[in-house]
Amino acid sequence: MLRLATAGEPSFEVRKEEICQTGFSYTFDTIKKLQRVFPRRPFYFIVGSDNLCEIETWHRYQELLRMVTFCVAHRPGFSLSPPPSLADGDFLPFPAPEWGISATLLRTYLAKGYRCRYLVPESVGEYIAKNRLYSLRNVQ
Repeated sequence: MLRLATAGEPSFEVRKEEICQTGFSYTFDTIKKLQRVFPRRPFYFIVGSDNLCEIETWHRYQELLRMVTFCVAHRPGFSLSPPPSLADGDFLPFPAPEWGISATLLRTYLAKGYRCRYLVPESVGEYIAKNRLYSLRNVQ
């Protein structure tokens, strides 16, 4: 679905590091692998402000704070400011529309049979419908 969503965007590259590995997938490990592939490049990690308080529960989050700049998209009802426990990190506001839409909400809508036209690229919507993804029996 990422390949469909980013088709025709030359500055995007979809990589398979996480999906092709076995076992748990940790952001820390993925960033380490990408740093080996792209040495001397800065890394940015986009996160919604609704997830800021969760970062400190992530695997090796303190090291991750030194590896990436977190770009924080505002979510209604949540602060753009990271909690004090993340003071060592680099955080920038990420300009994004404040529609109050999340992946969880989209999966819920799709499970109820709603169409998400205009909320996901048309090619992705067609893929979801064709493969019957996110039906009530498939949503976790």
